[in-house]
Amino acid sequence: MSNILSDSTTSACPDWCLTRHENEPDGGHDGPSWPDIPSVNDNRAEAVFIGSGQGKHGVVVYLDAMGLALTPDQAHTAGLALLSAASWAKDHQVSE
Repeated sequence: MSNILSDSTTSACPDWCLTRHENEPDGGHDGPSWPDIPSVNDNRAEAVFIGSGQGKHGVVVYLDAMGLALTPDQAHTAGLALLSAASWAKDHQVSE
C-alpha cells in the first residue's frame, strides 16, 4: 500500500489503484478495466465496458452494457471478461 500526498490531503491508496491522484487527490480508487467488447454495430459508444474499483460497498465491478446486440462470440468474450473482473474484485476485497 502506498500513500499519495497532495498539498493538503494524504489518502491511503491500495497497491492496485490506477487513479491519477495528481489530477484528483480525493478521488476514488480505480482498479483495472478489461478491453471493451464492441456490439455488432461496431460503434465505440455501443460496447460492453467492464472495470473495477473501490466503491462504497468495497471493491466492486463496474458493468456498462445497455441493451447491446452481441454475437455469440462477443457475448462469450464479455462473459469471460466479467468473470475475470469478478475474480479480481473478490481477490482484492478488504477484510472488515
